[in-house]
Amino acid sequence: MASQDEPDDLYLHAEAAKKLNALYANRLFVQPLGEGLIRLNLGEFHDWEPTYHSASVMTPEMALELATVLHRVALRVMENQLDVAKVQQAARAAAEGGEPDGQEPR
Repeated sequence: MASQDEPDDLYLHAEAAKKLNALYANRLFVQPLGEGLIRLNLGEFHDWEPTYHSASVMTPEMALELATVLHRVALRVMENQLDVAKVQQAARAAAEGGEPDGQEPR
């Protein structure tokens, strides 16, 4: 069951989004366009020369919403990576007969 913040079909949309072709981008170029619009360009930076793949144009309000979502997702991914690292560390310690974090067995 979905929470109040998530639509019931969130899983279906997430799975459909995973099927879209993706382009590698190592840079996000942000340009104010004037007239109350912001352009976000996804691209790569090679040999001091940018190559642009795609762009989105949005209002500042939409850009702030996007930034908020990216921030929340990035924090969640980082938390999950920390959790995975802790589990991996505990598994290695158990395999070596020790305790996680260098503690002595009890």
